[in-house]
Amino acid sequence: MLFSAVVSCAKDENKTYEHRPGGSGGEETGEVLTAEYVLGYDTPKQTIEGIGVELQSDAFGPNYRNDDPLKGVPYELTVSERRRLSKEVLKGFRYLRLASGLWFRGLTDDEKNIVERYPGQAQDILNLMNDAGMEAISYEYWSVAPYWKSSNHLVSGSIKQFDPDFLDELGDALAKDVQYMLDKGFKIRAWGLQNEAAQPTTNVLNYPHVYYTAENYVSVFKAVVPKIKKVIPEAEIIAETMNGCLGKFGSAIRKDPEALELLDTWVYHKTGSNADLMIEKAELMSKDRCGKPIYTNEYEYFSEQMEAWSDEFRMVNIANNVMNWMTFLDAPTWYWLHVLKPINDSNHKGFGLGVYRPVGYSGMQDEYGGLQEGHWQIQPVNYNGIAGFAHHLPWDSVRYEVKEPEPTRTDQRIMAWISPEGKRGFVLTNRSAATFDFVLDLTAANVEFNGYLYDRDYNNKSLSPIKGGAKCTVRLDPWSIQFWVEK
Repeated sequence: MLFSAVVSCAKDENKTYEHRPGGSGGEETGEVLTAEYVLGYDTPKQTIEGIGVELQSDAFGPNYRNDDPLKGVPYELTVSERRRLSKEVLKGFRYLRLASGLWFRGLTDDEKNIVERYPGQAQDILNLMNDAGMEAISYEYWSVAPYWKSSNHLVSGSIKQFDPDFLDELGDALAKDVQYMLDKGFKIRAWGLQNEAAQPTTNVLNYPHVYYTAENYVSVFKAVVPKIKKVIPEAEIIAETMNGCLGKFGSAIRKDPEALELLDTWVYHKTGSNADLMIEKAELMSKDRCGKPIYTNEYEYFSEQMEAWSDEFRMVNIANNVMNWMTFLDAPTWYWLHVLKPINDSNHKGFGLGVYRPVGYSGMQDEYGGLQEGHWQIQPVNYNGIAGFAHHLPWDSVRYEVKEPEPTRTDQRIMAWISPEGKRGFVLTNRSAATFDFVLDLTAANVEFNGYLYDRDYNNKSLSPIKGGAKCTVRLDPWSIQFWVEK
């Protein structure tokens, strides 16, 4: 079924527009706002590789030992629900973030290496990826294996020693972890030494982590990364997945020429942020990048954002976040946090693209009474905000500059690209309670485009095609997203 998009392509030289601040959801205002944009498709920017998502393939605790109860995705899902997850959620995503030492945390008998925690865990994950057509994993440590840590445990502790011989052995062990994943059939796109290295100020985290100072982080980084590069020379080395090139860890890397040479990409976590931050702080976040790419590999909503913003605001804010990272920070990719969260996890609504009922859990019948054990359902607020990028932004598309009004509108965003096959596309968002008309100069793309709608009620609903031209007005309802791709 085709839904009619409100479109006109007549010239209107006298149209004016105004900038209004967005709200946090609520009643629609009845206003119709407008602004003009030029999609010249003449100024190429960065290549957008595709988007990623993290998989919670185990559970928090209880003891972070091999004999913990088996939990997680896909282990707790029925066979048919695993296949449905691949086809209905993961299809179109390129990368799967794998949390080594946390969600993937089996240990060898000598506790020197990370392996699968039950026979077939790696294959179960690989099957999800293969069924979805995903390409590679981002392999990032929450904790290295206990043998190498002062705590002799996945939780807490620092690296046990920093003498060259010990770090050389550690590097060999981490390279062996990587080779293990390759032997299991995974392709590795990215590798990181430590998730959120800059976060802990004291050694008190109650989940797997390694405590580093900036100095010993750089020492370990320089010792182990050359060994990693020998095993996966095509993969990117990322750091430090909290403050990117900023902060004490980024500063320590930048001040060390050897470490900086080993680093490929800076990675941030601006979790739950208002997408406007990527516009306001773009210069600050990128000024010390030393010519290297930057992106975020984790985004989710915490309770404070869930309370502060409406469902509609959060949904479109996700799309705006993706677009602003790519438009203002030239990010080559962007990651959501979790594919699925169990419904008995307090953060399930803000963290998961979907939720599932864990095996043996019968609670929350008032809200999830129809959800059977081992079955999952989508979270429209989260999934609909990102799904269009998986459905309609082909891997390795090149973003093209769009001429926007001044000042830059924050609630209504736009991004344009050309796919590797030469097909043009663009995405429009309206994160406000007013109706918004995008007046597009598509003279350079005088072709037909197919449209697709995403909002609280619709996911990938087809719209009536439009024809490009000098003045093509596309209307977006409040709290909505539209993708347009060349026929």
